Amino acid sequence: MANFMKRLLAELKRDRKKTAVMAVLLLVALVAVGRLFLRSAVPTKAAAAPAAGKAAPAARASSAQRSDSGEDRSGESGRERVKYLGPIDTTIKRDIFAANPKYFPLVVKPDVASHAAPSGMDDINAERAAIQAKALELALQSTVVSANPTAIIEGQVLHVGDWVNGFRVVEIGSRQCTLEKSGVKVTIEMK
Repeated sequence: MANFMKRLLAELKRDRKKTAVMAVLLLVALVAVGRLFLRSAVPTKAAAAPAAGKAAPAARASSAQRSDSGEDRSGESGRERVKYLGPIDTTIKRDIFAANPKYFPLVVKPDVASHAAPSGMDDINAERAAIQAKALELALQSTVVSANPTAIIEGQVLHVGDWVNGFRVVEIGSRQCTLEKSGVKVTIEMK
């Protein structure tokens, strides 16, 4: 045993860093063992809150006030807390996932009948007005202006020269797109 102690002390003196780490680990182990023996063997009581209703906040508040012996340790402030939390209604009255129309207004497409030509116009002007009305029904959703400009109309990815609903894409600009049908050019814009 004496030989082991001599070798241990010689090793500890030779490497001070290892000695410091070993001392810290020994201290942590002693603290953990000490806490294990000093902890009381009596488990604390657990209380469950009611499943639903207005009694849940009051039950939680009253169970938080009681110690293991069942005595009220917060006194008057605990009763005030129960009086305050008791009448609070915890039911949710709105759908938190529904879009608020105040911030997200619905986009309504224009009606073709509202853009129809007046009765006194000749056939050419009536056809031009009908083409313009049909073009205004298309929804321009996005544009990308680059060496090869791209537009998304009615969910279709289009380039200059492509066709969508009988219209040919003539030009794509920033937030707008020019379409042509039967010699009539119409510029639609993003909402």
